[in-house]
Amino acid sequence: MARTHIRPIREEDADRVRRILQVAFVDEYRRMGQKNSRIPTMTDRLLAFYLGRAPRYSFAAERRGGLIGFCLACRWGSTAWMGPVAVLPPAQGEGVGKRLVEASTAELRENGVITLGVETMPRSYRSLQFYSSLGMNFACLTLDMSRTFRRKNHVKASTELIDDMEIRTLGAMSRQERVQAEGSVAEISDAVSPGLDYRSEVKATLHHGLGETILAYWKDRLAGFAVVHTEPYAKEEIPGTVRVNILLLRSLEEEAPGVDRLFEGMIVLVEQWIGKEGYDAAIVRVPVRYVGVRDCLLRRGYSISHSDVRMTYADMAEADRPGTVHLSKWE
Repeated sequence: MARTHIRPIREEDADRVRRILQVAFVDEYRRMGQKNSRIPTMTDRLLAFYLGRAPRYSFAAERRGGLIGFCLACRWGSTAWMGPVAVLPPAQGEGVGKRLVEASTAELRENGVITLGVETMPRSYRSLQFYSSLGMNFACLTLDMSRTFRRKNHVKASTELIDDMEIRTLGAMSRQERVQAEGSVAEISDAVSPGLDYRSEVKATLHHGLGETILAYWKDRLAGFAVVHTEPYAKEEIPGTVRVNILLLRSLEEEAPGVDRLFEGMIVLVEQWIGKEGYDAAIVRVPVRYVGVRDCLLRRGYSISHSDVRMTYADMAEADRPGTVHLSKWE
C-alpha cells in the first residue's frame, strides 16, 4: 500500500476537497439507505470560507501526490470543532480518517483549546462509531428549525416586541463603530463561555460576503448578537434563505427581560430585518438544551427540518454560563 502523508490543508486543495466531500457523503447516504441521494455543489465562496477559517488546524491526506481525504476545523477562541471530515470510499477503513482527526485534535489541544468536538448525522452509525472510538461523548441533539415567510404576514403582531429593544447590523456601521462592536462581540462571547471569541467568525462572514452580524440592544446596552448567512451554500440553491448560525444572549440587570424573553424580542426584530432585506425564509440552529428557544420558534411557526448530534471529547465538553443563550452551528 502506498504511503499516506498527512499535511496542513492549502488553498489549492479547494477543488479536490469539494469533490471528495461529494463522493464520500453520497457513499455514506447510500449506506444509510438513501440510494438516490446527491450532494449539492458547494459554492466557491463557501468553500473559501471553510478553507480560510483555521488552516493551521485543518489537514489533508495525500497519497501518490493526490488528496484522498481531509479534516477541516474551525476555532473560536478557546472553542473549536472539526468537520467536515471525509475520506474517499476506497481508502476508508485504513485509519486515514483517524489520523486526520488526531492531527487536528493534537494541534488544537496544544494551542489552548478547551472545548472541542464535532456535529455529525444521527443516522450515520459508522460516524457515531468512528467518533466514539476516538473518545468523544454524546453532548446533545441540535436542530435546524425553519420557517418560510408570507409577505402579508411576515412578522406576528408588534405587541411581541420588547420596549427599548433594537438591532443594528455590523455592515451598516462606520469603521470606528465596527471595531467597537467587534470588541463587544468578544466580551459577550466570553461572558457566555469562558475564552469563547466569535470575532473571527464575524470578520470572515463579512470578508467572504456570506452575510451579516446583527447586534441586539436593550436600553442601549448590547444584549447579544447573531451571525447570519444570507448567500446560498450550493450552486443549485435558490437564493432567499437566511441561516442564523450563531446567536448569543446574556443576562443584563435584574429589571431586564430574561434571556428567553430577550430571544423572543430579538427573533422578531431579526425576522423584520429578513423581510426588509427581501429574504423569504430562515433557518435557526438550536441545541435542544435550550427548551425555551425551541418552544418560542415552534410558536412562531418554525418546523424542525434537520437534526445533527453534537459530540465532544470527555475532557473538552461545552461549559456555558447559566442565564445565557448560545446557539451555534458546528459544521
